[in-house]
Amino acid sequence: MSALRTTAIGASGAVGLAAVVALAGPIVSKWEGRRLDPYVDLVGKPTVCDGETAVPMRRYSHAECDAMLAAGLRRHAGPILECLPPTAPLEVKAAFTSFGYNVGVDAACNSTAARKARAYDYRGACDALLAWNKARVNGQLRFVQGLANRRADERALCLKGLA
Repeated sequence: MSALRTTAIGASGAVGLAAVVALAGPIVSKWEGRRLDPYVDLVGKPTVCDGETAVPMRRYSHAECDAMLAAGLRRHAGPILECLPPTAPLEVKAAFTSFGYNVGVDAACNSTAARKARAYDYRGACDALLAWNKARVNGQLRFVQGLANRRADERALCLKGLA
């Protein structure tokens, strides 16, 4: 995290960011899977480690993948936290961070799920995550069971914040 970003977030925000990353990490790790060697994912993107697509495609060590995952989660969590109400429960923020890591921050923040969260309809926001269960494969949008499973895990984490 850059010094400017840390300053903008402040000390309590940095603690909140760390907690969000800690909660989101296991879901991201579970559903992205770790591959040390580059591969082409379902939608045709060269990918390595835990779903990284914007790094040189080469073999990485587990330590390098760990560092990339931590940095990637922080990189996604910051903007996700900015598009949700500051009072959103920690688990909602973590679920949205995992979601944003997978679909991208812009897609996550412009989703119906995020709009519902910004309207303080957290249950509706959690439920709306389930709609993101498709991927564009060979130009066609198709249902992907792995995405449905991931969204169910994200929804379950999201709902924990409402209990």
